[in-house]
Amino acid sequence: MLRRAAKGILVATKPWTAAVVGVVGPNQLSLSQKLFVRSASVSASELRKGDVVSRKDRLFAVLKSQLSVQGRQHSYLQVEFRDIRSGSKVNEKLRPHEKVDKQYLDHRSYEYLYEEGTDIMLMHPETFDQIAVPSSFFDSAKAFLQEGMTVNVSVDESDTPVFVNLPEKVVCVVAQTDPYLEGQTKTSSYKPATLENGLPVAVPPFVNKGDSIVVNTSTGEYVERAK
Repeated sequence: MLRRAAKGILVATKPWTAAVVGVVGPNQLSLSQKLFVRSASVSASELRKGDVVSRKDRLFAVLKSQLSVQGRQHSYLQVEFRDIRSGSKVNEKLRPHEKVDKQYLDHRSYEYLYEEGTDIMLMHPETFDQIAVPSSFFDSAKAFLQEGMTVNVSVDESDTPVFVNLPEKVVCVVAQTDPYLEGQTKTSSYKPATLENGLPVAVPPFVNKGDSIVVNTSTGEYVERAK
């Protein structure tokens, strides 16, 4: 069971064989200690993409968090959440120092297999166990999935997937773009291109059809020519 300690820390007692004790902040916990912590109160400014928080008796995954400043002393965080149970997205404004209940989850690596209906099938590389993750978890980044790609999956205490992360960068092939014109330089404006996965991207003028490029999976932006 869990009991609440100082500063919003939940600590584990029986049936676990160990417990986190003492007054510490969530960022001071060691990895072994975090295995026993189910949640901790943190400032909204500490939230990052992939974090899971408990709000209004529901779990929400953080999709985006952006700081907005109004005037000299007024700032807030525009946070996009996904309701883990319903899959719906909500946007909320939070004060940077506002406390939120962050959930600590297990993170596991899986390999992408294939898409089946509305699910993405993944396989654990060691146990070969397969799991189905709703394709909605990937949003537009689903197009970057490649056979055998390693995907990081966050699961709750019931082993239910609640969030997925693709590699930050992937190599993609340019399917269509205007040809390079003599006189253009590397500093010329970017031109539109289409990747083999169907996604549009802006690329430098020297990139041609058939070239392999590195793309950021979070932003969909060109990073560099593949080496």
